[in-house]
Amino acid sequence: QDLSFLRLFSLVYTQDNGIIQRAINSVGGIGGFEIIKTEKAENLSKKSAKEAVDLLKAKSPIGGKFTIITDPKLTGTMIHEAFGHAVEADMVLNNESILKGKIGKVVASEKVNIIDNPTMGQGKIYNLPYELFGCYFVDDEGIPSQKTIIIENGILKSYLHNLETSSRMDTLPNGHGRSSSFSSRPQVRMGFTFIEPGDWSIEEIIQDTKNGILCEDFQYGYTNPSTGNFQFKCKFSYKIENGEKKDHVVLF
Repeated sequence: QDLSFLRLFSLVYTQDNGIIQRAINSVGGIGGFEIIKTEKAENLSKKSAKEAVDLLKAKSPIGGKFTIITDPKLTGTMIHEAFGHAVEADMVLNNESILKGKIGKVVASEKVNIIDNPTMGQGKIYNLPYELFGCYFVDDEGIPSQKTIIIENGILKSYLHNLETSSRMDTLPNGHGRSSSFSSRPQVRMGFTFIEPGDWSIEEIIQDTKNGILCEDFQYGYTNPSTGNFQFKCKFSYKIENGEKKDHVVLF
């Protein structure tokens, strides 16, 4: 397979009265310059500039207990970090995953379904003229990419495998042997991992929330798969009061 990757970043810093904020946006995927045409560089820069200025006006939240709502981008990051790495079979075999020995057991709410599907064509599902990062025809060991159900109705169904881990765990490989270059040994790594949507829209969730905080987009995320501890930093957050989106607040 011969795949080209392209990503355009826009990073803007702002400062006011000693307070420094930043905003970053990007567009990218598998393909060529048609990717950039979907989001003009000028528009991407203007978006980052506006967000960085708006962050200067954000307020500090009052301490307390809140219902946290995460948008699709932040939720995707959480799934990648908190669940994705913990189901990579090399982590499991090295006793570095909290999900070791959990196949067939309840590990999440019954409403949770997590899939890893790196098969080509995911971009079309989202009406994009290019393919998404994490997709490929075959992995770096020649195994065809395939849909893998990780969690179904809250029950852990499968780990992600390469040839070595599948052999050691007496199961079939599922196309997750990934290598950074020809000189590197293939490791088990995620493809395109996501949580399936539920029945409610994010607007309905907000309307049903009395006292909460809406967290949008992400800056970074860290996890310790062996303990299940994780940490994320969102880009934006807003106070939710009686079902309405209120003040912009600085959070995490």
